[in-house]
Amino acid sequence: RLLVAPELFLTGYAIGDAVPELAEPVDGPGARAVAEIAVRHGLAVLYGYPERDGERIFNASQLIGPDGASLANYRKTHLFGCFEQEWFTPGERAVVQADLDGI
Repeated sequence: RLLVAPELFLTGYAIGDAVPELAEPVDGPGARAVAEIAVRHGLAVLYGYPERDGERIFNASQLIGPDGASLANYRKTHLFGCFEQEWFTPGERAVVQADLDGI
């Protein structure tokens, strides 16, 4: 069982100059809330969020397993349009891998 949420799910996409304020680390409060939901419902959740890593901010997606553990975190590599290019740093890995129920 897998729930897939949209890009920038935690904040919404049209957040403009609120990006720095809303960005959070990979293990931030949004990730903890999603992990609680995953555990409560026994499912994996893939969701998008603005990730802060030091001074850099990424348009990221994180996969949380049914046990609440982070299985993967992807940082978008090809930023689209002025909004993304203004606020986000491109990721460096085109692909991330995670094992979810043997898949």
